[in-house]
Amino acid sequence: MPSAFGSMVKWTSCLGSNEEFRVRYLVGLLMKHFMKRKGYPIGDGTRLEAGRATSLASSTLAPSAQSTIEMTKNVTTYREIRADYDRDTIVVYQAYNDAIADAAIAAGRFVKPFSFGRMTWIKPSFLWLMERSGWGKKTNQNRILAVRVNRAAWDQSLAEGVLTSYTPGVHPSADDWRTKFENASVHVQWDPERSIQGKKLEHRTIQVGIGRALIEQYASEWIVAVTDMTSLTAKIRRLRQDGEYAKAKSHLPRERVYLVNPATALRLGITTK
Repeated sequence: MPSAFGSMVKWTSCLGSNEEFRVRYLVGLLMKHFMKRKGYPIGDGTRLEAGRATSLASSTLAPSAQSTIEMTKNVTTYREIRADYDRDTIVVYQAYNDAIADAAIAAGRFVKPFSFGRMTWIKPSFLWLMERSGWGKKTNQNRILAVRVNRAAWDQSLAEGVLTSYTPGVHPSADDWRTKFENASVHVQWDPERSIQGKKLEHRTIQVGIGRALIEQYASEWIVAVTDMTSLTAKIRRLRQDGEYAKAKSHLPRERVYLVNPATALRLGITTK
């Protein structure tokens, strides 16, 4: 077994007894290690697609490491972040009325009449926002915005996030969770992901609540760009209404798995079934 692989296996023992969870993050660490050796750019949120990752590693890893990669092919993810992102930024979605949306698009960030006095929820899943906004048909949610934010800020918010409900295995006790939740500046909630048809899927998607303590930073420092997705949303909505789901799906934003570090994953209860 290569020394790097052995060290990673030993290190992941601190992640607990969930074997599938450990395997998943061990593979992530392996990919980052070998990509770095081969000169590929990589950051905390970068993950190779399964096919390319296996191809890249297959000529380099020992059989034991390759077996570990093969194990991940059949792992069904339960909670996992999926998003449209690049090296420096990640896209989250929000829905507002015309006044807030027009002001944000003009300024390139959120300004009044956006409310700075209450928590705002951001969602990297386009389809989950469609569920929440009724595909842009709900009152005061008729404008769909793609908000591109700095990945460093996003990662930090996840690292500070507290789940909205007590989760055994994540929190030592209900009292411990309650104390942390009441004092948290970032809340994290997992909800059933939706298909293009609007059906609930088995896996969960993340939404992140940015509290009042961070809302000014979110609006003025995290945001790189604000894009109006309302017209595209209407186009996809019409295709769905006509039953042309394949065409509708082809217009969806490209979202892929966003890998977080093991400590954040444990904190947010990112697991596999």
